Amino acid sequence: MSVTPKRTGAGLAAAIPPAMARAAAYLRSRQSPSGGYCFYRAMGVEEPNLHDTYYALAGLHLAGEAPPRDEATRVFLHGFPVSAQVHGLYYHTLALTLLGEGSPPAAIRRKIAALPIHLPAPPVNSSAFQALAFTLQLKRKVGTPVDEAAIIAHLGTLEHPGGGFGAKANVIDTHWALTALDACAATAAASRTRDFLVRVQNRNFGFVLTVDSVAPTLETLFAGIHACRMLDLQVAHPHAAAGFALACQSGGGGFARAPMALPNIELTYQGLAVLAALGSVLQKRTNDDGRG
Repeated sequence: MSVTPKRTGAGLAAAIPPAMARAAAYLRSRQSPSGGYCFYRAMGVEEPNLHDTYYALAGLHLAGEAPPRDEATRVFLHGFPVSAQVHGLYYHTLALTLLGEGSPPAAIRRKIAALPIHLPAPPVNSSAFQALAFTLQLKRKVGTPVDEAAIIAHLGTLEHPGGGFGAKANVIDTHWALTALDACAATAAASRTRDFLVRVQNRNFGFVLTVDSVAPTLETLFAGIHACRMLDLQVAHPHAAAGFALACQSGGGGFARAPMALPNIELTYQGLAVLAALGSVLQKRTNDDGRG
């Protein structure tokens, strides 16, 4: 059974801007007095962190809104200890970039230069592909050279014969593997994956996780849309994708992994990314239908 709202065409296109505005309001509400952001804020108990701060800033950027109290956020970020781990460095660096800082502080650049490159080994899951993608993006940002040819060749050995990546080919692992290849300007190397992405598109929800999955999630939708974008592949069912994404938005404006689930900041960023990617597609199709 489909869980998408009963809206099509112009109705879906018109629903996207107010949905994005509500999501931005949710993100603003997650800002702490310190300027950082955190998902859980209640009774004075809150721990702003790099992960939530980055995704809140990225989501506000997608919604076309300036972050509130941006100077306080800048102070929070500059005062946060510099991690030696790739995820902390990624969120720290990209959050500062979203606030308009072109080059990371010297302490962050040194940590990025020292990051090891861990090539995923079978069986591979999304965390290994994501860590590699983040590492490569960071090293490119600060100009640290890497052996791209070796990385591309290694990732090629992990692509399934029928396309896709992961212990079992799935959209989320595939998205992160393509992101790593994209950091090397080499998504074309994943030639078999185009067919895999066609097969996991679903007329009811936009995308499903694997070719034999039935249950959709917002993470799967986000991964599928952005994987298609990296391979310049059309999203076959944008109305179904937008309908499912809108069904994942809570009454408070945040997005959850599925309808009626609990929202958080990263998922709200993903929801905004999905709607931003689909909005122009839906509007164009609505205009084309009107001219037809």
